Amino acid sequence: MIEDILQSAKQTLVERFSSPLLGAFLISWVVWNWKFLVILFSDASVTTTFDLVHRLAFPDWTAILLKGFAFPLMTSLAYVFLYPYPARFVYEFTLKRQREINEIKQRITNETPLTLERSTQLRAEFVARDRRSSEEIQRLNEEITSLKAALDSKPADSGSLSKTVHLNNELSPSEFSLLHLLSTSGGSANEFEIIKKSGIDRIKVEFDLGELLNRNLIERLTTATGRAIRFTQEGRRAFLNYKKSDGDT
Repeated sequence: MIEDILQSAKQTLVERFSSPLLGAFLISWVVWNWKFLVILFSDASVTTTFDLVHRLAFPDWTAILLKGFAFPLMTSLAYVFLYPYPARFVYEFTLKRQREINEIKQRITNETPLTLERSTQLRAEFVARDRRSSEEIQRLNEEITSLKAALDSKPADSGSLSKTVHLNNELSPSEFSLLHLLSTSGGSANEFEIIKKSGIDRIKVEFDLGELLNRNLIERLTTATGRAIRFTQEGRRAFLNYKKSDGDT
């Protein structure tokens, strides 16, 4: 109970002392009554201190009322209610002038031509970058050529062929129809559009899509417009082989 009371009192004091008006009043009071503070913290005796306070700081009740309360209150109210207006004007004026200075600096920087040394440096960097790009393109072309030669010289893999035959055997007409719709859409399409264009039962279409996903013939993506599906490499191979076998028959 005592801790709660102390905590509540502490919070109340903090709220009161954090008030702009109270802070302004305390500062104003110190400014108006600086003589009192000098006398109070001097090394004079108690009797001398009281005498100096009475003669110099607060000689009568009028001084106590005006300097002790009225003048500090008026000064603090002026600070709280009147000072923000000129302060806002000065702050806005300062920011505008700073923005104008920055614009002038940027304009001068843009209008300043490059020095001969800087332009030579930029030209050398461009030439070096262009040379590195050409070397990288040549290396990639040589790598592509070597890979093509290796593929042309390598006999067909019987395991891959049997896997393709197996996929062709398992590819049903309805699954091929879905792959055909996907092919006419450029290899990638919205899943809802594929279901809508199929023209068959939705459950059957979703089942066939699940089978194609399980056999890694298509893959599902999440896009900004919803879920989409697209061919995998195995799906393209199965689709093309099915078309070829269907044309042979």
